[in-house]
Amino acid sequence: MTNPEMTSLEDFLATRGIQPSSGGIVLPPGFYEIGNVVLDGESVSVRAEHPGTVTFEGSLRLGGNVTFEGITFSPALDEDLLPRMDISQGGRVTILNCHFRGGENAAIALCSGLVEVRDSRFENVRVKTALQVSGECSRLSLERCVLDACMQPLVASSSAYVGMEQCELIGSAEIRPQVVIKTGAQVTLEACHLRDGLSHAVWVKEQGQASITGCTISGFHKAAAIRAQDDGSKVDLSGTILHEGKQQIFGQTRAMVALTKCELIGSAEGWPQITMATGAQVTLEACHLRDGLSHAIWVKEQGQASITGCTISGFNKAAAISVQDDGSKAILSGTTLREGLRPVYGQDKAMVALAKCELIGSAEKYPQVTMTTGAQVTLEACHLRDGWSNAVWVKEQGQASITGCTISGFHEATAIHAHDDGSKVILSGTILRDGKQQIYGETKAMVALTKCELIGSTEKRPQVTMATGAQVTLEACRLRDGLSHAIWVKERGQASVRGCTISGFHKAAAICAQDTGSHVIMSGTAFSDVGKTQFVRDGGTISNR
Repeated sequence: MTNPEMTSLEDFLATRGIQPSSGGIVLPPGFYEIGNVVLDGESVSVRAEHPGTVTFEGSLRLGGNVTFEGITFSPALDEDLLPRMDISQGGRVTILNCHFRGGENAAIALCSGLVEVRDSRFENVRVKTALQVSGECSRLSLERCVLDACMQPLVASSSAYVGMEQCELIGSAEIRPQVVIKTGAQVTLEACHLRDGLSHAVWVKEQGQASITGCTISGFHKAAAIRAQDDGSKVDLSGTILHEGKQQIFGQTRAMVALTKCELIGSAEGWPQITMATGAQVTLEACHLRDGLSHAIWVKEQGQASITGCTISGFNKAAAISVQDDGSKAILSGTTLREGLRPVYGQDKAMVALAKCELIGSAEKYPQVTMTTGAQVTLEACHLRDGWSNAVWVKEQGQASITGCTISGFHEATAIHAHDDGSKVILSGTILRDGKQQIYGETKAMVALTKCELIGSTEKRPQVTMATGAQVTLEACRLRDGLSHAIWVKERGQASVRGCTISGFHKAAAICAQDTGSHVIMSGTAFSDVGKTQFVRDGGTISNR
């Protein structure tokens, strides 16, 4: 504080006849052209006699223990080269019920010290950042503050800490996120509203950390509301609503994002609510994702998603969960997916796992679960029901493992469809009922059922059909009460049936082998209450062992 070109604030005010009193420095209404001044003292209080009637024009360099109350801070009209407040020498600054407006430089630049701001407003700061906070010895706290029409409200860097509570951030310029957190800085936002910016609401990078609790984030139509950019960067959201924007969450390059009890509403066409790319990871717990115009969650390029106890609904333009390529993975547990185009889509060797989930409905011609081009899915203790297409469709070397599930209410298409060579479905302890047809395999696909129960099928729709060289094995299964065959093999289809029980087929033969090259091998299988056990035609064969 030894710059000879800078006058102390006390000396400046003394020229106007204002002296400190026991109540501090009390300023009568007026416009004070302070220029560049310094204030450094212990327990110095500067306040307007009547809040809102005092304006400081210029810049302050602060140290010590200083309090400002009820003052408007404006830039110097002739020269705006310095922040309204420059705090770089430590100390503690308290700002109460103040107004920072305009300017081509920062409202507050904090490099070292503790600053507490309450009930204050920052408005139309045209520099790229209104609040600049840097350094591990810097701590900024804002409560009940408004940052409105600033080019960029906040940048925290170099291990600084910023806490914001009950604040409102309104707007930001294009390519200028409202809150930037980088180089190890940490920001917590609690009960805040961030809205209507032309870039991100919160952007963390270079090991930046953000904790967002009980906030509302809305109106970000040009970029993802939350962006976590790189390895070591992390965003934790809890009890937060994100709505009315282009995309809610974007993570990349091994960044981490966690959401608990959050609600995500809407997204633009072609923009998933949540995207995890290049090894980024997201965890969602007890969240509700709804009504987007693309995916709810899209993981690609080794992205990872863990989804527990969530509800995902209303995604009518794209699969709710899309997992794109080798190394990408989505794990869902205790989650309900409903009212959408289709719940799950995996491709290009991606992996999906669902446990204790419920999938309800899908659009016509869109299976609930599709695995293609080598993707794999496991379903355990899940309920899939009431879709307008297949429950599970595997093709182009897609794989599905289904254990302890219930699959019901698929009246427009086969519940399980294995499409082509290299595609495979394995079912164990699973019930398939109340549908058009339970299993269909074609073009050398493979299906295996163990200890499963198949109940019912519609007229002219066998419970299990294997065509064009597809193969099925059934072991210790029960097939009953269909309105066509229990098992029909045709066009070189193959079936191996061991230790099964087949009953209640009155409209057609329980087992039918139709064409040359089609073959059924029966072993230890019991028939009861059937019109006819077996029927062969056109060169098909059945072997009983």
